[in-house]
This record gives sequence, structure tokens and C-alpha cells, in this order.
Amino acid sequence: MKKIYNGLMGLIVGDAVGAPVEFLERDSFHLTGMVGYGSHNVPPGTWTDDSAMALATVESIARLGVVDANDIMHNFALWLTKAEFTPYGRTFGVGNTVMRALLKYLDGTPAEQCGCPNRGDNGNGALMRILPLAYTDCDDAIIDTVSGLTHAHEISQTACRIYIEIARWLLQGYKLRQVLHKYEIFPIAQKELQRIPAIENCSRDQISSSGYVVDTLEAALWSLLHSNNYRECILTAANLGGDSDTTCAVAGGLAGIIYGIGGEKGIPEGWIAEIVRKDWIAELCESFNKERQKALPILTPEEQERMKFIESCGIYDDEELDEMRNGLIKNIQIEENKNTGFKQICYCFGDGGVYREISIGPTPKGGDYADAYYYDKKHKLTSRETAYWIDIHEMCFDGRMLGTVWGMYGPKYDVKKWMKRKW
Repeated sequence: MKKIYNGLMGLIVGDAVGAPVEFLERDSFHLTGMVGYGSHNVPPGTWTDDSAMALATVESIARLGVVDANDIMHNFALWLTKAEFTPYGRTFGVGNTVMRALLKYLDGTPAEQCGCPNRGDNGNGALMRILPLAYTDCDDAIIDTVSGLTHAHEISQTACRIYIEIARWLLQGYKLRQVLHKYEIFPIAQKELQRIPAIENCSRDQISSSGYVVDTLEAALWSLLHSNNYRECILTAANLGGDSDTTCAVAGGLAGIIYGIGGEKGIPEGWIAEIVRKDWIAELCESFNKERQKALPILTPEEQERMKFIESCGIYDDEELDEMRNGLIKNIQIEENKNTGFKQICYCFGDGGVYREISIGPTPKGGDYADAYYYDKKHKLTSRETAYWIDIHEMCFDGRMLGTVWGMYGPKYDVKKWMKRKW
């Protein structure tokens, strides 16, 4: 339950902290903890539409085991009309764009045609609920479909894709600054979002906390980068004013992933204790995780040791790791390279198509080393690729080489092409 619970509870707690000061002008107040009432006149620990729609998404995925946009939209309709997924059986805080999209759906429009597509429809109502998709293997097209259920303009959809991408890398243990550095190498095409790689350098006065999706994403990331623990992050976000519940929810989801629960840096347990229906939320997270893990086999102790080493190398994405666990890649072996002394991973794809051998270890130059050999079905060497980089955990994201050019040595590759390719 740990990972989905940390992120989701981070979102919900952030939402609850920010809700009482929503719509207040910046610096007209100073929030120092979780309080109640205020803007919505609700007790401490009460979450809003942000969390309700995220929980509706989690429930759908947990029940079906897949991301089904139609079912997610049906849950949104249940939230609006029957107050399901709410803290007290009362729906409140529904945004204008969300309301228009759901009214279309209730009037019989197919779910995927309900999203509002105009430039003026770029509120944060999709971004605030999209985090659960980070815990699935859905691709960008599905992210666009789910975000587009209510907000179908490309700015909002791009913001949601970036947020999911960041969350997935954080889940793999990368630092936020490392992740944002990637966007310096491969700039964001959407011009409205091009401040993101350097958002940390902006002053507080340069950060807006309106309901515009770009402002919300920027404010959330800025708050994370200007804090050192969950509590500090959420209070930094809340005290920006404006659409504070959503800024805190978006920042809180990532902060929950980064800092976890309790301790000096995690989500304060006292804040979690205040959250309404917290036991139901925990059960929902457990159900979600069980559905996601259902297909994974039980590994022998020897296989577990192999997988632990393979995961520690940081060069495989989740799909490849699941293939290994499910036995689609056969004869996984961890061997010592006789020439280098490095440990290496050797395996053959289940269809017999490609045999791949990868060596990993330190180099005399002080960096890390990867040497990959590709063979055809008859094990004839078809290609060999070698690269060196300073820190494999910093330079490798989601199974791709994404590093700065100064970290590369060896053959003269087209660096951008090399960085984009899958291993």
C-alpha cells in the first residue's frame, strides 16, 4: 500500500490544509498548520473536489484493474449527483469546466466527447485529479483521454502528462531537480509550460497561484523546490493564496511520494489523523495495489535476488521489469564479466528474438559503464554499444539514457537520438 497511499494521502492532506484559505489574497493571512472552516466552513481534515475526483479515479482502477475513461467518468457523475467519494455526503467546490463537462455527460454525450476544448477551459480541474495514473502503465494517449474527460485543451493535457511523468520518476527514486533537468535537454514544446525547468529560480512574486493549470503546476513545483519536508512544502503552497487547495493538492501528491509518512520530513501523522474517512482511503489504496500486483508471480529467493540486482541498475522501465517477473524473458542470469570484473545481466527474450547482454560497473575515469551486446536468434553479434556516464542513477530515466553531453564518452553517437532510444 505504501507508494499509492503516500502519494494519494499527500494529495488529500494538502487539499485539506489549503481548503480553508482558498480564494484568499496572498499575504492577507498566514497559515501555520491544519485548520478548519474558513472559505468552505468545514471542519479540519475535510477534503474538496480535488481529492474526491482523484479518489473516484482510484476506485475505478482498483475495481476494474485497468484505466477505463468511461468508468472514471461514470464515477465523476456519481460524485456530482449522489455525493459519492465525498467526506460528508455533500458535493461542494465543483469547478465551472468540470460542471459543464459532467452536465454534457449526464445529458447523454459520450464520455470522451464531454471535455471542454477551448483555450479558456484551461483550469486545473484535470491536473488536480490525475495523479493516480502515475501508478499505472498507461501511455500518453490514455492520460490525454482521462484528463480530456473534462479539460480537453492541449495546454491542460500537456500539463497533466508532465505531472504524471514527474511523479513516475519520483516513484523510481529520482530527485525533483534531476527530473526537471531533463526538460533542459529536451525542451517542452508547449510554450506556456517552458518555465518549468528553471521554475526554482523564480521569485515568489513571479509565481501565480490562480486556477489556471500552468500557474498551478508551476506553483506546486516551486513550493516543492523551496522547501525541505512535506509540512513546509504544503504551508509554502497554501500561503501563496488564490486557488490554495488545488496548489496544495498538486504539490502534496508529489511531496507524499518524496517524503512518505511521518518522521521528520513526511506527512505529519497528526494531520493524517484529522482526515475524514481515512480508513476507507487506506482500504481503497490496498485494493488498488492488490489489483495492480495480481498478475505478478511469486518469485523464488534466488529469483528475488536477481530481480533486486536488476532493479538496482536503474536501466529498465516498469514494463521490462514486469516482463522479467512474469517469465516473458527467460534464463535471466547475473554473471561476472571475465574481462572487466563487472557484474552483468544476461537474458534472452521469450520469443527467441534477441539476446541481450549488459555489463555495469565503475570505470577508471570515475564514472559508470554500460556495455550492451545485441544478438540475433542464432546468437550472432549484430551490434555493440558502449557509453560511459558519471552517475547511472542521475543520467538514466525510465530505461532511457537522458544525460548531459559532458557525461558521454566513446563512439560519436548522435547524442539526442541516443538519449531518446530505449535500451
